Amino acid sequence: MAGEYRSNGSVAYNVYTGSKSAPRPEQKPKRLPDAKVYYPPEKKTKAKLKIAPLTVLGTAVVAILLFFVVFHYASLYEAKMAAAELRETRDALLLEQEGLLAQFEQSVDMKEIEARARELGMSEPSSAQIVPIHVNSGIQLQEQDLQRANSFSEVFAALCATVEQAQEYLPWA
Repeated sequence: MAGEYRSNGSVAYNVYTGSKSAPRPEQKPKRLPDAKVYYPPEKKTKAKLKIAPLTVLGTAVVAILLFFVVFHYASLYEAKMAAAELRETRDALLLEQEGLLAQFEQSVDMKEIEARARELGMSEPSSAQIVPIHVNSGIQLQEQDLQRANSFSEVFAALCATVEQAQEYLPWA
């Protein structure tokens, strides 16, 4: 063959060697021991940051949702605190009510009330003044229920009277 193979492990054929002599090792330039090696600075290239619009949109949506979650938890915390405050107020008012009821019961003196009623000319009701009300199976009628029953019976009576008067004028009745 006309050329030789390189001795540095490459299998590439060396076409520049014209002789069949042994290959020469590659020579490196000699360096002085105290000489400083100068390496040229590498050019710093700024990497261009490319942001996809979908990434920006997704980040904005996540930020908005995060804001709503935090706002929801804050409002929930405020509502719990307000409910706890209202419970404390209710408990305090119930205690105050019990105290006022006890004070009222202590201030009522039945003997004094009876004496004042006699001074005003009041007396025990007679049997003619007492009207018994019979209630079926433990149902208690309130005064409003009795008035409502009376008003319904009045309306029903008026309707019956109107029908009777209308029957006089109707030929088929």
